Amino acid sequence: MTKTVLMNYKAITINAHKPFYPVADLIPVLWNESGYYLNSTLNFSVDPLLYGGAYMVQEAGSMILGVVLKQVQAKFTTPIKVLDLCASFGANATQLSSLLSPGALLVANEPNKQKCPQLKDTITRWGLANTLVSNNNITDFSKIEGFFDVIVVANTTSKEEQNIIDYVLPALKPGGFVIYLTTELNQKNLFTELVNQNEAKSVVLEMDTSWEISNAHDDGILTYTISNQDVGPALTFSCFEKPFDALARGSALRKTKLDYFHNKNRPLIEDWLGNNELFDLIVEQDDIIAIPKEIVEDYALLKRYLNITKVGVKLGKITNGKALIPDHELALFSGISKVVSSIELEELSVQLFLKRQDFPILENFESGWQLVKYQNYAFGWVKIIGNRMNNYYPKEIKMVKEF
Repeated sequence: MTKTVLMNYKAITINAHKPFYPVADLIPVLWNESGYYLNSTLNFSVDPLLYGGAYMVQEAGSMILGVVLKQVQAKFTTPIKVLDLCASFGANATQLSSLLSPGALLVANEPNKQKCPQLKDTITRWGLANTLVSNNNITDFSKIEGFFDVIVVANTTSKEEQNIIDYVLPALKPGGFVIYLTTELNQKNLFTELVNQNEAKSVVLEMDTSWEISNAHDDGILTYTISNQDVGPALTFSCFEKPFDALARGSALRKTKLDYFHNKNRPLIEDWLGNNELFDLIVEQDDIIAIPKEIVEDYALLKRYLNITKVGVKLGKITNGKALIPDHELALFSGISKVVSSIELEELSVQLFLKRQDFPILENFESGWQLVKYQNYAFGWVKIIGNRMNNYYPKEIKMVKEF
């Protein structure tokens, strides 16, 4: 069973793609327009809005990643492809996916097989379709040479430094960027090798002086440090550009043939998926998956080389060629159709729903699939059959804390 990992964090990032979250009593994080310090400790384990993707718990210091990504993304004229190399439980990945321009792709990778299910759940809750989740060792990325425009390196250990140089850097396009964040006291060895042996160029970043972020310039390496204890452990970050004349070492990348959902059956999903013309529909093991048209070819390529656990939005399965059985991913998707039937619950009832326990329904609702909501946030599905209701919240991610 996947459980939400709780730590003594002091800040949250609000999901701008979901309904309004009350922030009037919260103190903003200076370098993140969606980041806020908490005035008191939220009981995350029983807060339904966390399960609905309203916010992500994150240390304020690491929110600086958004500032760096914006500056890097502005250097490109076309949508970029970004790799979050060691995404852990998804705090950085949610921030990245929210800031990417339309048509861009994020690959959120987590090498640890035990962490990957919660990363997948985090991305599902966040509700965007531009993120692919993979479970690969960092050495696997040497297979897809020159694919990514930006690689984010965080949550790594000093033992992995050489693997980053040997296996991950080749996956970066010439002219691409590495964004590195670390709480380690000394990462100079990795930075030095990037600059001296790989001829990467240290990139100057614009930081507001009011943020009190220090910088240092040593042997061609420019680093920035946030050391304010109010924002978490001291965080050092830097950005490097791969030279345009870097030599390619591998052969051309190949794509996997995808099984596309037949257009004649497309009307079966039109009432479920908003702006469905923006998506290609593919079929995998009877599941219908909606993928933004701009990234479906990228998926066809990456599917051959990576262990992908999530892509786009899983809509569900078609039964007897007549109707869709909706998937949990569709319930959390920010682009779900507004005409989908729903029921609005009180806080206690939605907590019981998230625990897969019975809860009272005070109104007579129409039979069939109903999207469960609380404060206009969606959480999952129930199916009403007469006076009976079936709870379809996934067992493996149910709320496990008492309230």
